[in-house]
Amino acid sequence: MIIFSYGTNESYSKFDSSSYFSKIKSFVQEVQNVLPKSVILISNAPDTRSAGKTPDKEFCINNILNAVAQELKISYLDINKAMGGWGSLYPWQKSNLFLPDLLHFNQEGAKLIGNFFCYGLMEAAHFDTTITHELKDQLTTKMNAVLSYSIPTHQTEIVVVENNTDTPPKKPLKNQQNRIS
Repeated sequence: MIIFSYGTNESYSKFDSSSYFSKIKSFVQEVQNVLPKSVILISNAPDTRSAGKTPDKEFCINNILNAVAQELKISYLDINKAMGGWGSLYPWQKSNLFLPDLLHFNQEGAKLIGNFFCYGLMEAAHFDTTITHELKDQLTTKMNAVLSYSIPTHQTEIVVVENNTDTPPKKPLKNQQNRIS
């Protein structure tokens, strides 16, 4: 299993989205050619800030990562959406899950992100076990508590696009209960 996870460093630099898409896609295809039996999970950048600045290219980069995963039919874990979407770092900060720099998770926040990855990996590998369901329930409870600092209609979900699927992840409906799916 290969986890291809991105932070936000490239979100602050100058970049060409077409070139970025091609480079990421080529790299993943090369990994697939060298390791054809590997399972690959791409994850995107979480909602963070650096020196008070919003990473202006993060939305575009996250969309490109999702597009590469869909085109190559590999798993994709939307960490940003799992956190609660754009602006979710503030409820995370209030819940003491971020360091004061709003760029790095503290130990508890990193542990929660790690649990998102565990859940995403279990889903990508099609583990339908009691442990998977318990982890989903724990993440749902935790995220409902974290996001209670935000507006009540805010949506939380982990989106894992499974291998060999052409169906893009569904967008959550407004006024739906918080969920991890």
